[in-house]
Amino acid sequence: PEPSSLATTSSGSENLDSLGGLISSTPAESTTPEITSDASVSAYTEIASVTSPVNSTLSTPGFETGIMPPAEEAVVEESASIPAESRKTYTPMPPSLASDTMSLLGGSTVVSAEGSNALTAQVQENVRPKMYTFFHRIEPRSKATGMNDAGDNALLEAWEARWSEAGWDPKIINLEDAQRHPRFDEYYSRLQEVGMKGTGGQGKNRIYNELCFLRWIAMASVGGGFMSDYDLFPLGYGTGTDEPAPAQLPDPSFTVYSIVPNSQGAGIPCLISGSAEEWERMAFELLENAIQHKDDDHWTDMFALMDLRWSQDVYKWSDDVIDGQYVLLGREWTQDDCELTEGRRGVHFSHGAMTEGDISQYASETGETMNDR
Repeated sequence: PEPSSLATTSSGSENLDSLGGLISSTPAESTTPEITSDASVSAYTEIASVTSPVNSTLSTPGFETGIMPPAEEAVVEESASIPAESRKTYTPMPPSLASDTMSLLGGSTVVSAEGSNALTAQVQENVRPKMYTFFHRIEPRSKATGMNDAGDNALLEAWEARWSEAGWDPKIINLEDAQRHPRFDEYYSRLQEVGMKGTGGQGKNRIYNELCFLRWIAMASVGGGFMSDYDLFPLGYGTGTDEPAPAQLPDPSFTVYSIVPNSQGAGIPCLISGSAEEWERMAFELLENAIQHKDDDHWTDMFALMDLRWSQDVYKWSDDVIDGQYVLLGREWTQDDCELTEGRRGVHFSHGAMTEGDISQYASETGETMNDR
């Protein structure tokens, strides 16, 4: 819907009829996973088997916040408001689909201490740190992300499995977590001032882009910590070192671990961390920046984060994530290729990476488009 159909009220409570109502708690009908998920998971499986300290026979690797850069070209119909009570993020993958995905990945979800080498042994000795991702289902007619329900579910299953195998406790949060924040109504009401019309100028992904902002206060609500997009997968322990992640957040300062290549800290919010206070501070920093750009047709949380790099000490940053296109080589990996991922925390298989990388060895030749892949 266009911004006018998401108008807020003075209390801010009724304003969820459009946003929350477009998110259903009813599991979608099982369909065959789209090539995006299959190809991404297959690509990651092969790369992880070379780069990870974990044995290559490990179980289901994983993928997407449910925050994947949208395919603005997709056609989406306008949607009327749906009751706000149906707000459930993630529906478990149907058994038959899960079985197919596991078969594709060549493993089970069981990780033996013997098969996973040092990883499992060290994880068992420590309390697992949490890794969050934000995902909230949007009705298909109201999104233009290039993903369908089956693809989203397969990606979430894989994301959970891989981060768990890397020694983390993966958690999926949603709009309900954002609503628990005491300043949610204020935040959401002011968010309506921000233009989110997309590259086509029609606002097809308005709901998606609002959720991208709301994930920041959702993280503050759950107590802060690490958050990754659900298309970002760990390399090794997901720490960039040979050591598993500590149980406690090592640095409460807000830190962004992925930047635009060759930029001066232009952050990409695919892997970030901070205390609850820092998440709240950043949520409102982004909102204020976006409101300052309200005359722009399109402004997102990522645009705001990049823009904020010019403000001194707003966030720390490092270049610890490699974009997926640089590891999708169109051939089997060799030991020499591991230099590409040395010292990196993870790989981000974004929509752009899947478009730019060479996934010809994974995608079936059925005439699908690059966006399908």
